[in-house]
Formats: sequence, C-alpha cells, structure tokens
Amino acid sequence: MQTVLIRCSWGGDLTAAVTANYATAKRVAVFIPGFTGSKEDFLSFFPHLVNKMQTQDDWAFVAYSQRGQADSSRPQGDHAYALEDFANDAQEVLIRLGAQHRPVDVLGHSFGGVVARRLAIACPTLVHSLTLMSSGAQSIAQSAQTRAGIEAIRTFGSSVIFKSSYPQLRDEAQQDPYIEMYRQRAHGTSVNNLLSIAAILADYDDVTPELKATNIPTAIMFGDDDPVWPHSVYEDEADQLGITPTTFSGAGHSAQLDAPEALAQALCQFWSGLKV
Repeated sequence: MQTVLIRCSWGGDLTAAVTANYATAKRVAVFIPGFTGSKEDFLSFFPHLVNKMQTQDDWAFVAYSQRGQADSSRPQGDHAYALEDFANDAQEVLIRLGAQHRPVDVLGHSFGGVVARRLAIACPTLVHSLTLMSSGAQSIAQSAQTRAGIEAIRTFGSSVIFKSSYPQLRDEAQQDPYIEMYRQRAHGTSVNNLLSIAAILADYDDVTPELKATNIPTAIMFGDDDPVWPHSVYEDEADQLGITPTTFSGAGHSAQLDAPEALAQALCQFWSGLKV
C-alpha cells in the first residue's frame, strides 16, 4: 500500500491508502471509515481481500480518511462538518479515481455508510455498487453514556478516544503498532469532526426509499455481536431493499478486524455477481 493525497475543492487534502495499481486497474473498491476511524481501519484487511481475488490485477483498493480524521486536513469550525460536506468529499474522491470511466464499488463502515448512502443518492452514476457494513439507516438515540462521552471530548479533546479504549495504558508511545496508530489517530483527529459526527449520528433521516430508487446493487453486512445499531435496523433496511443481509459469526462492529476472511469472501461473492 502507498499513501496519496486527494485534493478537494475546499482546499484540503484527504489522505488515502491505495494499492499500487489504483490508477490503472479495471475496477476500484473504495472504503469509507466510520466515527473515530480512518483509512488505517482497513490496512490489515486488504491482504485478506487480495488473497480472495481470482483476478487480482483487475482490482485496486482504496481507503481514505474523511475530513478531520487522522492525518487528513482539518477544516476549522463545526460548520465544516455537515453530512453534506462528507458526502461531497466522497463524490470528489470517486471522480478523482475515475468513476465516470470505470466501475467503483463503495463500502461504507458505520458512519461511513451514512455518508455512502448520500453519495449514492446524489451521484448514482458514479457508484457501481454499495456495501453498507454495520451502518444503520436510522439515527442512534443518545443515551446518558453517549452524552457523557460527547462532553468528555468537548472538555478534554480528542485524546479521550484513546484513553477510553485503552484505559490501562498511559498516553505515550506504544510498542504495539496498532495501539500506537490508534493513539496517534486520536490526537490527530479534529474535535470538531468528532462532535459534529456525534451530532449527525443522533439525528439523520432514513433515506432507504431514495436509495432503493437508485437501483444501485446494495449489500448489507454486519457482525452478529454488533452492539451499535439494533439488528432489526439492519434487517428492516435489507427487507425494504429486497435483499438478504449477510451476518458474520463472532464479529462485532468492525468485521474487517473481527472476521476478515468471512468479510473478504462475502465481498468477493457480491462483487463477482455484478454486471460490469
């Protein structure tokens, strides 16, 4: 994998992890990360996906960090992190990757799926297929716990994300590469990004009818131990779209980490069945 910068019209750069053939491959799969995430969420998963591909040279894989995440540019002010802003960034990424001229299959994880739905509805000709992974069509009701988390971010900054995930560790350089990435990402992510996405997740519209009207081939996947949205939310959206959701045994909210082989197999099966 290599890292490239994708310049957006608002003047900022989004960092993207790409396979070496991203400019020449016949098809591209783009992965959009979720709340508190970044492109790094998929780096350990891509080798599993490549190994499952029968025609590896035909495919390129791209994961990008959304505005304000990790090492992507961080526009100032919460007014710069509306759901429309994230969707517009996704549109620009697909255009830069040549979605007008070759199939681009999109996977949105969690909040990334909320963004991906809006992208698909706004620009259906750019999206060859859509995979919604652990991403609910309905907003998440805030609880006392989530409100406390939001207040902690507002008071102590983005480093709270690391401290809450690894409370037993000091906020200093870690030997474990993944944990150190997680720590650096927490410090690098914009507080405005975190607070704005938290507000979006608590109140956004269900656009399932509009998504269905695009006729974009869509897959819904989630872990059977996913605690974020009730499973009925995933199942209801799948029912409205006329599809059968895919579940991963023993996986939580991040199947790319918990069940990478099963997720890779499911994606290859879905993509291989599409017309090109």
